[in-house]
Amino acid sequence: MNMKRRDFIKWVTASAAVLGIGSWELARIKEVLASMNTTPIVWLQAAGCSGCTISFLNMVDDTINQSANGVSKVDQILINQIELDYHQDLMVASGNEAIQRLLDKTTGDGNFILIVEGAIPTAANGMYCVIGERNGQPWTAQQAVIDLGTKAKHIIAVGTCASSRGVSGAGTNMTQARSVEEVLGSSHVNKIYNLPGCPVHPYIIGETIVKLLAGDAITRDTKRRPLGSYNAKKHHDDSNCPLKGRSKTKKLGVCGNCFDEMGCKGKHDETKMSCYTRRWGTNWSNKRGCFGTGNMCIGCSSTAFPFAQIYQTKVDD
Repeated sequence: MNMKRRDFIKWVTASAAVLGIGSWELARIKEVLASMNTTPIVWLQAAGCSGCTISFLNMVDDTINQSANGVSKVDQILINQIELDYHQDLMVASGNEAIQRLLDKTTGDGNFILIVEGAIPTAANGMYCVIGERNGQPWTAQQAVIDLGTKAKHIIAVGTCASSRGVSGAGTNMTQARSVEEVLGSSHVNKIYNLPGCPVHPYIIGETIVKLLAGDAITRDTKRRPLGSYNAKKHHDDSNCPLKGRSKTKKLGVCGNCFDEMGCKGKHDETKMSCYTRRWGTNWSNKRGCFGTGNMCIGCSSTAFPFAQIYQTKVDD
């Protein structure tokens, strides 16, 4: 794959600011990584829109790199430790060459990180989603997740579709799309890290990868979500909502007003992502989550997403 680790690290090292990695921690991280061989990362795309990939590619804000304490040093430490070996959208290789690359990097002792984006169709023996051919036969996303997931050291389910079916498994779900955890079963849940969001915030992806490579323990809730990014409090309940006390509106595109009367899902019990506290991409210094675009929270990190009604204007008294 003609994607340099230096390019990849431009995205992941920015998460050092989120992790709070300072100079005093760098020696410990360096010691951990010095004992590691290069850890391959393979990114499978199943039934989805590639939205989480696009989100991840937006983790390129130079202002964050410049202001984060110790980021340049983390860059030098990690640059030779991360290897993104397979991604269907980003790699130059295609067809048999790409699949062979994937197979070459996932053989042996299972020392690789598997990232899965999108829900996994299971109807018709998984034939609704084929990622390529193996030994001259269609290799479905379902079988690929089983084959690679059982061997991988860590599994990151990126986005709500991979974490809990999401949009790909909504409605009648004719393809019988399932989450990564449903496909692999309970025997592999200890190595699954669910990162829901539609899309998930890029820094949540980055910080999860960095922590796993550094050997840091990631505390998760019962749904396998990292508590650092999906805390026990509601996304933005009455005490956390940044729009608390603002005038309420029934018109989208009005930044700074409360959308409670339009069906804002910020108070939903399962809406816990920290997206509204973080910037998205470049030149978005004041754009935090959906609020920054003059929209409401649609609860995209909830296991109930997509809701039957995303927008639901309350009737005037």
